[in-house]
Amino acid sequence: MKFQGKLFKSEAHWLVEIPSLDLMAQGDTKIEALVNLNEIIFELLEYYHFNSGLNDLSVDVKRSNKDIIWLSFSNQELFLALSQRRLKEKHCLTNK
Repeated sequence: MKFQGKLFKSEAHWLVEIPSLDLMAQGDTKIEALVNLNEIIFELLEYYHFNSGLNDLSVDVKRSNKDIIWLSFSNQELFLALSQRRLKEKHCLTNK
């Protein structure tokens, strides 16, 4: 399973957006934006208490062209759960 994203330049920063995870990160460089995205993903997994398997987890980012990136994950079930949780929150379908 892969998640599609977009890497683009704003006025002052590089931005990376992953719509299926409802995430956006920024950095002064493309690399910094992608590193920040990786950090956000791990912080969200910890926040939602998806702690099991985080030690062995890896996130792979591939660029298919100038603007499009693809994320793939070593634990697909964990990221499917994260995607569903983010979607529910976006549409106010979860209660905390």
